[in-house]
Amino acid sequence: MTNPRLSKSIPALLSLALAGLALAVASVSATAEEKKAKPQEPEKPYHQRVMAKPPETPRARAEVLSNLYALLQTSDRASTGNEISAVIERLWMVSFSDTIGVLMRRSSQALAAKNEVLALKFLDAVVELAPDYAEGWHQRAAVHYTRNDFPRALGDLRRVLALDANHYKALEGLSRLLEETGQKAGALAAHRQLMSVHPFFEGAKQRLRELERKSEGQGI
Repeated sequence: MTNPRLSKSIPALLSLALAGLALAVASVSATAEEKKAKPQEPEKPYHQRVMAKPPETPRARAEVLSNLYALLQTSDRASTGNEISAVIERLWMVSFSDTIGVLMRRSSQALAAKNEVLALKFLDAVVELAPDYAEGWHQRAAVHYTRNDFPRALGDLRRVLALDANHYKALEGLSRLLEETGQKAGALAAHRQLMSVHPFFEGAKQRLRELERKSEGQGI
């Protein structure tokens, strides 16, 4: 026998259920429409994402640098190229060693105090402890260069470029050193290599014209 109270409540329950379902469908549809209407934020360029999660090993850093160099070489605007180069130069300084980091900071402090002898002692320790850290060799080459110790500067620059052939500041140093020692053709070749890596390097176009003029008549 059917319960009359139950019979009366079933249609009411069905109505409530259908109303709830309709509200849920409407809510889902509205959310979907909102997502469609709201513009998606464009993903940041690669070079802007790098430092948000910096590489944690030398191998990972080398891979990231390779990508950044490729972006730098193909950049079509100076502003973008300079942004990329700023990230590259931050990565050059990463040593993955607290000890090396302290030694590098102390060498910078010594140079700021115009104590090149002390700076060299710190940098000697850096290249001894971390011979695969290109920036240690580069910084030491710069000190040798300012002291007119060209043979040692040249040796250190060659070590930098053996570790990182795209290190454009080492290429600049090599070009200037070769120019000062009368090797104008070599200076021009190094400078052209620099520009192939970093087309927007400051003053590079003007210096290219000067080197080309000085190299006229010499074998290149």
